[in-house]
Amino acid sequence: MAALSNFACGQLPSIYDGVAEILGFPHEPRMSRKLEKSEPDESLYQVFVDDNFHYRDESHRYLDGQFATYDEAVAHCRAIVDGELENAFKPGATAEQRFETYSLFGLDPFIKTPPGRRVDPPFSAWDYAKERCGILPRDAAIPEA
Repeated sequence: MAALSNFACGQLPSIYDGVAEILGFPHEPRMSRKLEKSEPDESLYQVFVDDNFHYRDESHRYLDGQFATYDEAVAHCRAIVDGELENAFKPGATAEQRFETYSLFGLDPFIKTPPGRRVDPPFSAWDYAKERCGILPRDAAIPEA
């Protein structure tokens, strides 16, 4: 049934949809998260999102937000990762299993900085996900960020 609903939303069903569900990660169309197409403002910190499920396929990349400060952009990225980890939560899963599920099927936000500005170190969704997975007790829900 999930494949049918994906098809109805304009996406072709994928053989990986069943794998994602078995691993506890509901792979659903994420079109609703995408912003309306607008001209990116390069003077702002831009949050783009890649999909780990479609690794290296830039056709699935989209601009998810633009922010005046780096801290606002990082907070937005962390919220995306936290939401992905919450969706992937499976009672009894180890930290390694949670991260593996995220790294295979989760959203991978990153920040494009305005020209001439450098952030060191840059935000890494994978590092943040590892950190969040590592602090979770085995049978606990995702704590608030």
